[in-house]
Amino acid sequence: GINQIQKVGLAVFKEKILMARSGRNAEIFYTLGGKVEASESDEECVVREVREEASTEITPGSLRFLREFTAAAHDKPNTNIVLKLYTASLVSEPMPANEVVELAYLDTTSSEKYFSELSRKVFHWLHKNDYIH
Repeated sequence: GINQIQKVGLAVFKEKILMARSGRNAEIFYTLGGKVEASESDEECVVREVREEASTEITPGSLRFLREFTAAAHDKPNTNIVLKLYTASLVSEPMPANEVVELAYLDTTSSEKYFSELSRKVFHWLHKNDYIH
């Protein structure tokens, strides 16, 4: 069978979406977020990951669910990632922290080389629904 990895992600919009690049995969950008730990809710995970990856906080009351996406994992064979994507605003300008080496606002005009299969699905849907260019 195919392994499923459950993740939550956060979409922060400024006509483009905020994406993070870690030192692990040289070119690929990901949504902020990560794996939900055993004791936490999706919402708690998003708050923690934003703190860990972007040194900022989610504006209270601004978090809402967008939709779920599934795609093959970028670097793990026979594995799907199931991403629950949320959106929110941030209280301050995000700054790269921990494993994140760069934060950038990207949209569908950005180079394909930056996107995993999952990111491509997310970007296509966001573009179609007028969240980003």
